[in-house]
Amino acid sequence: MKLFIPIDITRQMYSVVYETAFKTGVTLFGEKEGENFTVAAIAGPGPRVKTQEGSHYSGNEEYARMIFNDLLKDKPNLKHIGNLHVHPFKTTRLSVGELRTVKEFLKEYEEFISGVILRNHFWDFKVFPVYFSRSDPEGTEMKVQFEGRTFRRYRSGFRRKGRR
Repeated sequence: MKLFIPIDITRQMYSVVYETAFKTGVTLFGEKEGENFTVAAIAGPGPRVKTQEGSHYSGNEEYARMIFNDLLKDKPNLKHIGNLHVHPFKTTRLSVGELRTVKEFLKEYEEFISGVILRNHFWDFKVFPVYFSRSDPEGTEMKVQFEGRTFRRYRSGFRRKGRR
């Protein structure tokens, strides 16, 4: 099971991840082929994010829904496939509250991806997604493939230019 992230989406994610020092996140829209998912678009936290503090993040669902409805005009097969959010301190696992949120999503969706983004000291980021479904509510860790980065499963490969 793999999450494929094209290079243009990776760049957009990078902008969201490093836009603030606080916890932040993205909503994923995409398609599924077999067991693999491809991210076709994202929505960042939006202009009126609910909570964006050091230890808690709750995105703006209205903003994500508006972006999604706009995307559906050109890509009617697109689906809301999941959410990723930044965790501090190398915590790659979802919290109890985040797992509760996934259970709520599974009441509406047959399957859903939730995961963690970690910033690192190289101005890069890593992604740790977990696939959930009604038949697999405990979740299964997914592999990540960033376009053009087949040798790095989780790292985006994007960095800020070095300071001199």
